Amino acid sequence: MNIFRKLSRVQPRVLVGPPHPVSNIRPVVFENRTTTTYGQAHPYSLTEFGGNSGGQTHDDLQLRMEQERLSSFNHAFWFESNSRFMRGKNRVLEQWEASGDKSVQTKEIALSQYYSQWVAQESHQQARYTTEWNRRNRLVMKLALRRQLNAWKTLITNMLVGQLP
Repeated sequence: MNIFRKLSRVQPRVLVGPPHPVSNIRPVVFENRTTTTYGQAHPYSLTEFGGNSGGQTHDDLQLRMEQERLSSFNHAFWFESNSRFMRGKNRVLEQWEASGDKSVQTKEIALSQYYSQWVAQESHQQARYTTEWNRRNRLVMKLALRRQLNAWKTLITNMLVGQLP
């Protein structure tokens, strides 16, 4: 059998759902989910589990938990940000309607001013989110790389000693 085929191990299934109506984030549904509900961390530490849990290694479980945490963090940020944005936009539209000037041009000017103000107001929070998202994503990539390297190491060792699957 081709060694490259053996080295590219089959990954657990990951499903993607339709976008959330507020956050606009497509939820990721992981096979063998490690969180109890959206955003809640698993109640146990990975070090409490000995051996191989359902065919998953410690690296597999740790990676999955960090992927789920990153997904929850991303959803929570955009849910809150978009909720605040829509509340502000609705206030601007209510003020526009109450002003009595129903021209499309005054509506567009009011919304344009709101959008500019929103971007300036949110830039600090957006920068903090981006920094944190990058930190968490680097951790997920590091864990995925470690898991894959360990899988390759195990496969190559088994091939060398004649224990091919």
